[in-house]
Amino acid sequence: MSSALSARRPRARAARALYAAGWWPLMAIVLLAAALRFSTLDLQSLWYDEAFTPVHVLHAGLASTMRSMVHSENSPPLWYLLTWLDVRLFGDGAIALRTPSAIAGVLTVPVAWAIGGELCGRRCALLAAALVAVNPLFVWYSQEARVYALFVLTSALALLCFLRARREPTPAHMAGFAVAALLAPPSLYVARSFHVPMALSRLPSP
Repeated sequence: MSSALSARRPRARAARALYAAGWWPLMAIVLLAAALRFSTLDLQSLWYDEAFTPVHVLHAGLASTMRSMVHSENSPPLWYLLTWLDVRLFGDGAIALRTPSAIAGVLTVPVAWAIGGELCGRRCALLAAALVAVNPLFVWYSQEARVYALFVLTSALALLCFLRARREPTPAHMAGFAVAALLAPPSLYVARSFHVPMALSRLPSP
C-alpha cells in the first residue's frame, strides 16, 4: 500500500506543476484549433449523411425527433439532442449544423493537454494538445454535422477522469470518472468497447 502511494506522489506533483505553469501556450493552441475548424466550416456543402439529419430526423418537437432517430439512425441520442437544440437557436444551415462538432473538436484540445500532463508532464501535454489541434482527421470530423467529434470529446474526458482517479482516488475523482464514462456511450455505442475495461480495472482505494 505504501509503495503504491509513494509511486503516485511524483505523478501528483507533476500534475500540480502542470496546472501551476503558464496557460498561454495552451491558449495559443486552442485558438489555432478554433481557427482551423471555424474558418472553413461552410467551405463544403452538406453531404448525404449530414443533410439526412435535418431533412428526415430533426422535427419541431423533441419527441418526434427522438422517434425519427430511433427508426432511421444507428447512433445514440446525445448528439441529436444537442443538434435539435442548436437548430432551434441557430437554424439548419451548414454552419449551424456543424457548430456543435466544431465546438467539441476545440474542447478536445485542452482535454488532450490534461491527459498528456497526467501521463508524462508539461512537454507531453503541449505535444498532445498540438497534435489534436492540427491533426487532419480531427479537423475533418470537427467540421462534420455528425456524432464523431462529440464521441472523441466524451471519450477523452472519460480517459482523463480515469487517469486522475488512478493517480488520486478521491471520491470527487471517482465520481468524475463515473459521470464521464456514462456520457460516452450515448455519443457512440462503440465507446463501450474501451470504456468497460477502464470501468472494470482495479482502481486504487481512496
